[in-house]
Amino acid sequence: GSGAGGGIAAGSVFFLKAEMIKGTDYIFSINGIEDKIKKADLIITGEGKTDIQSKEGKVVYSLYEKSLGKPFIAFTGVNEIKDSPFKIVEVNKKGESLKKSIRNTKKNLEEAIYNYFLSIK
Repeated sequence: GSGAGGGIAAGSVFFLKAEMIKGTDYIFSINGIEDKIKKADLIITGEGKTDIQSKEGKVVYSLYEKSLGKPFIAFTGVNEIKDSPFKIVEVNKKGESLKKSIRNTKKNLEEAIYNYFLSIK
């Protein structure tokens, strides 16, 4: 709860008697995500980079926690997680520079999605 804006959060709690809540819980609640998950057959999400921070409350893992055991796939630019409880598909091309990967995000994502679903038929 104190992340990059920790001083603001701590000051708000102390001086304004604010309540700190998990950001993903707030965003999920205003978007009715739990009802949407109940209706879903498959959950597809994405993140620029999955790494150790992803497991500490970033959207992908927070969404997975609410997924009710439904099939769950995350498409990510770069994946540094080796022991994920769900499928992670890396989008960036091996050997491609970050600058080029960012420029080619749409094309790379389309190819990754196509290849992934083609591979599971």
